Amino acid sequence: MSKLSVGRITFGSEKNLPDEMTLNHITFKTNKPAPVEIIPNWMIIDAIRYSIGRQTTQVETTCSWVVENWFWINTVTKMQIMRDVEKAFKEHAQYAKKPRLLKIHSPLGAKCDIEQWKKVRKLWSKYKNIVLKN
Repeated sequence: MSKLSVGRITFGSEKNLPDEMTLNHITFKTNKPAPVEIIPNWMIIDAIRYSIGRQTTQVETTCSWVVENWFWINTVTKMQIMRDVEKAFKEHAQYAKKPRLLKIHSPLGAKCDIEQWKKVRKLWSKYKNIVLKN
């Protein structure tokens, strides 16, 4: 297999999409999401904030990535994710008291999106003593 190098990034096959990528001595398959080691914390938080309330495939993509990489995400970023997601659930609960509002907008998106956010929320739901301050 021939290799294509761009700066410090080395790609596998140069004839089609690369099947493997090396960045700073970390090799991973390109058909999988980027490993948390090379994604800045602000980008993880931005992806969460962008996805909250959306009704697109972005919600499932973001939530799945967070669930798969939760162990590797640093504590400060985890706390921010928890605050943002819990805030959205709190807003959703307030909207649920007035179903007329939920027809217009849901802070968590459609029903299928809410299911994805519940999977993320489950990551910390077993820790009842966590206090999240805004």
